[in-house]
Amino acid sequence: MCAGSVAVEASGRRIVVTSIGTAGPAAVAAVAKGLGVPVSRAVACLYRAPAVLADDVPPDAADAMVRLLQGIGFSAHVAEAGAAPPPPERLVDVALHLSDPRAARAAAAALAEFAGLTQDAAMEMLLTPPGLALGAVSAATVAAFRDRLPDGVELVSARPEDSLYHLFLLDGPPVVRARLMPDLAPLGVAADAAPGLVATGVPHATLQELWRRHQAGGMLRAVNEAFLRYDIVATGLAGADPADPALAEALARLTGMPAALAPTALAQLPLTMIEGARLDAVAGHLAAFAALGLHARADLTTFQRLGLEVLEAPDPAALRAVLTGYGLAPARPPFRLEPPLPETQARMLRAALEDAGAVVRFAEEV
Repeated sequence: MCAGSVAVEASGRRIVVTSIGTAGPAAVAAVAKGLGVPVSRAVACLYRAPAVLADDVPPDAADAMVRLLQGIGFSAHVAEAGAAPPPPERLVDVALHLSDPRAARAAAAALAEFAGLTQDAAMEMLLTPPGLALGAVSAATVAAFRDRLPDGVELVSARPEDSLYHLFLLDGPPVVRARLMPDLAPLGVAADAAPGLVATGVPHATLQELWRRHQAGGMLRAVNEAFLRYDIVATGLAGADPADPALAEALARLTGMPAALAPTALAQLPLTMIEGARLDAVAGHLAAFAALGLHARADLTTFQRLGLEVLEAPDPAALRAVLTGYGLAPARPPFRLEPPLPETQARMLRAALEDAGAVVRFAEEV
């Protein structure tokens, strides 16, 4: 319950909030003030709705409070005080993926408004892989947040306890590593394993035990597999005929590329055919390419860094404006931007440069 109970009455009512709806942090703060509870407590309650906001409220006051809540955007209703409270919610974490990098600013604005962040802080969350946006919220909150997102943004939610994790080994002092490695051995991690991805499919319970024992060492990072993204790269022909019209049509259905471009694309392998696939879709994509007579692989892109090469720019002023807007020094094409950028930032910059008329390609991944 968000608030402490008021004086008990035989005819008291319960106020239940079923969703944050169109309300935001300012409304939550106002509710907290009205109930006399800390804002943090109100946030924990309302962003995990359905939840009991207040209990044992006189009927007239309960009706008035629900009308007020509905008027500022919440979904709420009055229930009998003796009614069973809503069952505990299965809380989830939320990540955002920019399927269209041009949607980044609108997505950051939506996140900032919904979570009570500054625009800069929201943008930083979007650009920090894997794009975690909300933690420990209810399904109703996820639905309300999804309704506010612009096109070009994909929301993914996952319950931590039900998830599997990728485990990354970071650099650290030898003495810390020596204590850590024996506990990683049951996951198949060799004692001489290099920093980087060392285990996949790690259950939450195993992760919690590792965290309990080694979090202070700072050498582990775990990422929910539901939030990871992969590029599907066609690497070669395995019996496919590049000139086959049926293959071109099948590739068009699978990847969205125009069928007329398929022969040209197949002459340039290896080539990324699908960008930003979720892990749960990877096996299906690879099987689909194999069925078409193509070899393919899945490359993890969530933590990838990419260089950008600007080959042409017919409008030097527009090019300069984009580069300076991103804090980069102007240059004359052709040139390569250094250092390589995190994948999402690289895609955003490429889109901005292309919108300015430049011809841009990703440099070799590092």
